[in-house]
Amino acid sequence: MGAVVQRMWRPLSVDSLLPLTDRDKRRYFEMATIARSIAIGVLGTVLLWSFRESSPVVLAAVALWMYPGIAVTWLMYRHSGVLAPHVWARDIVSMSVFAALVPDYLVVAMMACLAILSFNCLTVERRTTLVLSIGAAVGMTIAAIVNASEMSVVSAIVFPMAILAVTLPVRLSAETIHRSLAFNGSIADNLDISMFESSGVPGEPSSMFHLYAGAHRDFGPSISEQGWLDILHPDDRGASDRIDAAVAAVRDYRERYRQLAPTGTYRWIEEIGRVERDGDRVKVYGMTRDVSAWVETESQLTRLDLMADTIDISISVLRLADPADPTSLTVEWENQKAQQVDRGSHVGQRLIDFNRYTFDVEQHRGIGFRMAEVAAGGATFRVPDAHIRLEGQDRLFSLVCSPLPDLHCAVVMQDVTELLSARGELERVAFVDPLTGMPNRARLRAVIAEAPVGSMLFAMDLDRFTDVNEAFGHGCGDEMIVEVARLLADAPEGVTVARLGGDEFAILTPPGIGARDDLVARIFHALTRPVMLPNGLTLQASASMGIATKTKVDMPADELLRQADVALNHAKRFRNSHEVYDARSDTSAPHRMMLLGELRRALTSGELELHHQPAVDTATGRISSVESKLVWRHPSLGLLTTQELTEMVDISNLHADIVMHSLQEAVAHYTAWRRAGHAVPVSINVNGATVHDTALVARIIEFVQRADVPPNAIGIEIAEEHLMLGRGISLESVRQFSAAGIWVTIDHFGSAITSLSVLRRSRANALKLDRQGLADLKPIGSELMSAMIAACQSFGVLVAADGADTREEFQWLVELGTNQVQGDFVGATVTFEEMQVLLASHEAISIRR
Repeated sequence: MGAVVQRMWRPLSVDSLLPLTDRDKRRYFEMATIARSIAIGVLGTVLLWSFRESSPVVLAAVALWMYPGIAVTWLMYRHSGVLAPHVWARDIVSMSVFAALVPDYLVVAMMACLAILSFNCLTVERRTTLVLSIGAAVGMTIAAIVNASEMSVVSAIVFPMAILAVTLPVRLSAETIHRSLAFNGSIADNLDISMFESSGVPGEPSSMFHLYAGAHRDFGPSISEQGWLDILHPDDRGASDRIDAAVAAVRDYRERYRQLAPTGTYRWIEEIGRVERDGDRVKVYGMTRDVSAWVETESQLTRLDLMADTIDISISVLRLADPADPTSLTVEWENQKAQQVDRGSHVGQRLIDFNRYTFDVEQHRGIGFRMAEVAAGGATFRVPDAHIRLEGQDRLFSLVCSPLPDLHCAVVMQDVTELLSARGELERVAFVDPLTGMPNRARLRAVIAEAPVGSMLFAMDLDRFTDVNEAFGHGCGDEMIVEVARLLADAPEGVTVARLGGDEFAILTPPGIGARDDLVARIFHALTRPVMLPNGLTLQASASMGIATKTKVDMPADELLRQADVALNHAKRFRNSHEVYDARSDTSAPHRMMLLGELRRALTSGELELHHQPAVDTATGRISSVESKLVWRHPSLGLLTTQELTEMVDISNLHADIVMHSLQEAVAHYTAWRRAGHAVPVSINVNGATVHDTALVARIIEFVQRADVPPNAIGIEIAEEHLMLGRGISLESVRQFSAAGIWVTIDHFGSAITSLSVLRRSRANALKLDRQGLADLKPIGSELMSAMIAACQSFGVLVAADGADTREEFQWLVELGTNQVQGDFVGATVTFEEMQVLLASHEAISIRR
C-alpha cells in the first residue's frame, strides 16, 4: 500500500523535478517564488475587495487563507531551494476556487494557470505537467459551471486548447534545453573537466558559478574570489594576478596553478577562459581540468632530456621533409652525445649537408636511404657494426633506426668498442652469485638442462637463519652465508654447488657420484663443522633438505627445482632433516590439474552443488534475492570452494556444461521455493566466456524462456573485468539477456573502466560493488560515493553492495543509498535446504534512517 501511495505521489514531489544547473535552478525558482508571492498578495487583495460587504469574520478567513502563503512560499524556497509541484497543484486548486467565488476574474485565473503550467513545463517531468494540466482544465471547468454564464462556458471550452497551445511549444523547448544540459554534463564527466561562468566589474570581487562539473567538483555550485584564493597555492598567487589582468583587458587566457584538494594535497589545475565585454561588466566563460598527470609527465620528459644529455648514447630525431626525396632528412633534435659524434649541433640541417657519406651505397651501405624508408613508415633496422671515426680514432657503433609518427625516425647510436671486450665479464657476473662467488640460480638452471637423467638435486635452506640476522645483524648473516658456502664448496669433481638466493643453496650431483643416503650424510656432516665468523663469533649451521631426481631428458629445469622445493617445504617442518620428493604429497598446480580429469564425472554424479547467499532490500530489510555459488563436494578432498572450482573451470573445456548445470539447479531451487511460498530471484555467477559465446547465450535464453518462471526470476552475475562492456559482442549479449527477462548484474563494478554512457546502453539491470571496490572508493568520501550511486540509479540500474559483515558496515551501505546489500551480517552462504529454512523463518532487518 505504501509503495502504491509513493508512486501516486511522485508526480507531485520533488523527485519529478528535471535536472538543472545549480545556477539555473536558483534563478528559476527564485523568480517563481517572487511571482507566487506577488500573485498571492494581489489575489488576496482582490478577494478582500470582492467580499468587502461581508462580515469581518469572512474577511478575516480570506486573509488567513491567502496572505500566510507568502511566508510559507519563502520558507519552502529557503529550505530546499525549489518549489515542489504539489505547491503549484494547490495554487491551481486555489485559482479554481477564486474563479468560482469571483466570476469576473475567471479569465485572469485561467491566465495564471497557464503561467503556472508554462513554468512547470521547464522544470518538471512530462507526467507531472500532464497531471497539472488536467487539474487546471477540470478546476476551471467546474468554476465555469458554477458561474453558469455564457462567457464562462465559452472560456471553459477554449481553456484546454489554450493549455495545449501554451504547454506544447514550451515543453519542446524545455526538452531541448534538458537534452543540451545532459549532453554538456556528459561531456564534462567524460573529459574530466568542469565548466564555469562568472560576471562582474573588472577590479571588483566576483564569484565563479559552476555549470557542468558533475562528480569532479570539489566545492559547491559557486565559489567566491576569496574562497578561490584560499585554496590556491601560496606560490601561485601570480596566476591570480595574470587572470585578473586578462579579464581587465578583455583578453582570453590559459593559466596553470596548484589548488588544494579535499585530501589535503595540492593538484595542478589548468584554467582556460574566454572573456567578453557586456556593457560595463565583463563575462568569463571557461573550463578547468586536473592536469596533475600532464605536469608530472612534462616533468618526467624534462628529466628524460637531462638524462639523454648525460648518458653516453647518441640520440637523434630526424624528419623526412619530402617523402619523395630521401636526402630531405633533416635533424630536428639531438642530445649532447650526438653533437659530439657529429662534431657540433646540426639541428635544422639536412643530414646530407654535413654527412654526405651516409648516403654512400658502396662504402656505407646506403644507411641514409634506409633511414628515409623508416621515417616514411618502414620497419626498424639495426646495424651492429657501424664504423665512425671519433676524435681521431676508429670506433665501432651499434646503430638502431626506429619509426616515429608524422614522417619522423629516431636514430640511436652507442659506442660498443669496449662492450665486446666486456661481454665475457658480463656473462660471468650474470651467472655468479656476488656474495659467495658460487654459481647462481640462472647458472644452475642451465647446468640442470644439460645434466643427464638420474642427476639428483639437493635444495637446502639454513635453519633459524632469520634468528641470526635478528640477533647479530645482516652483516653477520652475510658472513655466515659465505662460510657455509665455503664448507659446501669442498665437493667432488662434477658436482655443482650453487646459491639460489637468501639462505638457500642447491647441490646438483650427476649419476655415479654415490648413493642418495650417502650423499645426504656427507652434506650434513660438512655442516657439522663450526662456522667461524671474522668477528670472532662461532655458530653451528644446520639445514633442511629437499631432494628431487631428473627422470626425463627433456625435464624442464624449473620443474626439477620446483619438485626439490616442494620436498624442502616438507622437510622444513622438522628442521635438520631431509625429504625426497613424492608426487602423491604434491598439492601444487599439477595436483590441481589432475582434478580436471574428475570434473566431468563430478558434473554427472551430483557432486557439484549450488549454495546460496541472501541479499536484502535496503528499503524493507527483507530478503530480495540470492546469489548462487557452485561448490564441489569431492568424495575424498571434501568441499572445494567456489574459487577453487572456478580456477579449474576456467582452464577446462566444460565451461558451457557447467553454466547450464548451474542454470538448471538455479531454476529447480527457485521452483521449489516458489511452491513453498517463498519465491526469491536467483542469480548464478558466470565468466567472460559466457557472454562471448553466442551459442551459449542462445542456449541460456532458450532454457529460461522454456522454464515456468516469471521475468527476472533467474539472473546472471559477471565481473566487470570479464565483461568488457565496450566490446560489441558482450554488449549485445547483455542486451539479449535483459530482453529475454534474465536479470543481469555487473559484479565487482569499478575494477575496470566502464563509462556511465556504456552502462546505460548495455541495459544491465544491476551493478554490485564488492569489498575491494568499496575499499578503493572509500577514500573519495561518502558524499561522492553516494553521488556516484545516484548517477547509476538515475539510469534505472539497481546498485547492490557486498561486504556487510557487521551491523556498522550494513548501516553505512544503506546510508550510501544502495538498493541491496549482502554479507555475513545479512546471511552466510548456505545449502539449498538451509536457505529454504532461512526463507521461511527470516525476519526483516531493522534499518535506521
